[in-house]
Amino acid sequence: MNLEGRYMGRTDQPLAEEGRRHIEELWSESPEADLIVVSPMKRCIETAEVMFPDMDPEGFIRIPEWREMDFGQFEGKNYEELNGNPVYQKWIDSGGTERFPGGEDKAVFTERVSAGFKEFIRIVGPLAGNDTINVAAVVHGGTIMALLSSLTGMEYYDFQCRNGCGYRIELSPDGKVLKGPEKIIR
Repeated sequence: MNLEGRYMGRTDQPLAEEGRRHIEELWSESPEADLIVVSPMKRCIETAEVMFPDMDPEGFIRIPEWREMDFGQFEGKNYEELNGNPVYQKWIDSGGTERFPGGEDKAVFTERVSAGFKEFIRIVGPLAGNDTINVAAVVHGGTIMALLSSLTGMEYYDFQCRNGCGYRIELSPDGKVLKGPEKIIR
């Protein structure tokens, strides 16, 4: 939980205590999952540990490409600190489509996340075989938006969600969308 509204992409910080309490409140009962997939960043791993306390974190599958977007020069800053900065205003005026100065643009980020999805399917598809398995992916908001927009063809910002919330989607073993995405709000 980013209490100050800072752009936190590549900074690998742990889950804040307030964030931990927020996740504990939202997920007082663990969701059903046979397998946990996470971004390799501390805040996602620790969120998964809170959500799935009976599962061994060593068994979480880490997808490196599912790290959050690199916010470049905006990393660690919030709106108040960036307000009035002409480079920031130019990025805002682009609707978030321009590259973050010194960081990633949405298209490159989405390509990276999509490559991670291919790795996810390579790992998880054979585990499912002919059975249905429930996989929980604990990742960043940007990762969710990039992945679901690439899978559905819908707009990136259509998939914004609050901390600790997300989407349910049913996939075939080869990664085709069968059902969803359905927003999960707690």
